[in-house]
Amino acid sequence: MIPKGKLGHIKPNMTHIKTPEIVESAKDSTQMLSLDIEGMHCSSCALLIEKSLSKVSGVQHANVNFSSSQALVKVDPSISQADLLKAVENAGYH
Repeated sequence: MIPKGKLGHIKPNMTHIKTPEIVESAKDSTQMLSLDIEGMHCSSCALLIEKSLSKVSGVQHANVNFSSSQALVKVDPSISQADLLKAVENAGYH
């Protein structure tokens, strides 16, 4: 058990993020991008990445799945792939 007020987080040693790939384009001009992410240790890691991606301007929805090591992100077409990768790095995964 983690003592009250102490949060534990294991920072992965080796995380690899592949370049986002367009999964589908929606009728409302948004795109669904898929990112392969390695190095997550638990669902809390996925939640941290999901929150970081959701904060990026132009991201409409982000879903990170720990078991598949994949993120699906619904974005405006104006968003850069570098912004998404930076968000994942800002979550502590690089």
